[in-house]
Amino acid sequence: REALTAFGRDEVFLEEFWENTKHLEVQIIADGQGNVVHLYERDCTVQHRHQKVIELAPARNIHPQLRERLLDCAVTLAKNCNYKGAGTVEFLVRGDLDSTDADFVFMEVNPRVQ
Repeated sequence: REALTAFGRDEVFLEEFWENTKHLEVQIIADGQGNVVHLYERDCTVQHRHQKVIELAPARNIHPQLRERLLDCAVTLAKNCNYKGAGTVEFLVRGDLDSTDADFVFMEVNPRVQ
């Protein structure tokens, strides 16, 4: 009932809780015709009150395979939605950045280079 009252819909969404995560972003530029380039990643984990305090570019100690997976994901997302313009694709990464097995999830795309 609470969801219906607050949002007019009664669906409830649950998310898995991840501890010890990193906030990584990939900058992209796309022309809306399927041509997308990335400007590599940066680590924006250090934040205060949801504001980035330190941005490390490129992310330190990131495994090349993890970097490639993140970059590919950002570019594929932009291509599949015919994205046009500059953007920032944000991910949450769980595990050590220097591991090939680190998991990550997509958080959001902001329509600007930050």
